[in-house]
Amino acid sequence: MFIYDMPFLERKKLCSILDRNNCFEELAAVHMQFDSETVQKISREFFRGISPTEKLLDLWSHHNHTVFELFILLYRMKHYQAMTILKPLVDSKYHHLIKQSTCLPELMADLKLEQEPITSEKILNAPSCENNETKPQKPNGISLISCVTESVGAVPQIPYDDLRQSTNDWNTGSILGRGGFGTVFKGVWKCTQVAIKRIEKKADDNSDQIFQSYTELHCLNAYRHDNILPLYGYSIDGPQHCLVYQYMSGGSLEHRLHIRDASRVLSWPTRLTIAIGTARGLQFLHTIRDKPLIHGDIKSANILLDLNEIPRIGDFGLAREGPPQTDYVKVSRIHGTRPYLPDEFMKYKKFSTKVDTYSFGVVLFELATAGAAYSNKRVNKFLRDHVVFWEGDVLQLKDSRAEGGEDFFKGLVEVGKGCVRTGAKDRPEMVTVLLQLEAVMNQ
Repeated sequence: MFIYDMPFLERKKLCSILDRNNCFEELAAVHMQFDSETVQKISREFFRGISPTEKLLDLWSHHNHTVFELFILLYRMKHYQAMTILKPLVDSKYHHLIKQSTCLPELMADLKLEQEPITSEKILNAPSCENNETKPQKPNGISLISCVTESVGAVPQIPYDDLRQSTNDWNTGSILGRGGFGTVFKGVWKCTQVAIKRIEKKADDNSDQIFQSYTELHCLNAYRHDNILPLYGYSIDGPQHCLVYQYMSGGSLEHRLHIRDASRVLSWPTRLTIAIGTARGLQFLHTIRDKPLIHGDIKSANILLDLNEIPRIGDFGLAREGPPQTDYVKVSRIHGTRPYLPDEFMKYKKFSTKVDTYSFGVVLFELATAGAAYSNKRVNKFLRDHVVFWEGDVLQLKDSRAEGGEDFFKGLVEVGKGCVRTGAKDRPEMVTVLLQLEAVMNQ
């Protein structure tokens, strides 16, 4: 059972228990390994009348964690009261762990924890394809430097000291965001504003983070397009590896859709233009070569806007070459963000271009409604289900902050519904989606 499938009553009881004495903080920081800034943000939910544990579970559930994993993390905390709440939701053979002092070897084997602990970084960044031919090869037996240099061609290698100076010695005031991979800084390099992703070294092995960055470097060098985030350079000669991108002053689409500043609310023509640009970039990835490149993590947070609201697709760390567009490949593990993923991928690990189509459909619903991709405040927690199964007037779902645009709104919803059909074969290819969106613009 995934976290997002946890019954309401058990989840409410668990949140109540972990909110006491701020037990959720140990769970988040020590066992789930969220960074301190994220834990602080979660803690502040209390002052908004929201359970911090509820917010924590929301964040953790987006990365496909299970109730069983949570049960084991609570075991490590020796929080037996909380474990009791989850007892009916896990296999009975593990019930004896409640108020037991040792963990059975078979449990470790089931979770594969003997050599590799559960961490958000491991699940977020781990490669997912069984067939090594479907992704850039992980360096093996040769140095990372020689492998990267051979792969990226004309992309310049930038001295680490140049990047350090461009961010005023990695000043915290230059931070644009954080993630499992590390930190993104804003800097000025060669008189140009840039965004610098610095891959943080972990106390344990961080080869997955490095490999994810290598994959992104490989993809951004091989696939150039107006709607794909431009890569300016990379750095591998310092204590941390870095990727340098064009700075996107418009921020992420996710941020812009939830912004409180009324003057920066996206208009309906702009929303449709963003949808068209993103679709154009995706169809390019899917069709430019014999085998499509599947992004694998399309979501509003990974669509960045420039000064003129032109969208660029970013974060290619989970991208993989796929099979011909009429087929799929079985992968060894699930990656991506749950509210944007279709059932055939979640349940059967079938990976195809139609995964990107489905994810893009959820983004279209975000553009239309400005609703969160996942929210516990709705009967249907997933935005996809909230829109598809809405029984009232569809215009009630429209983002009321943006005036007019009823036809654009309805167009985004209708095209989105086609993208999120349950069967992968029933979803259109992104070329068709692009044409459908252009027709909405021209109607």
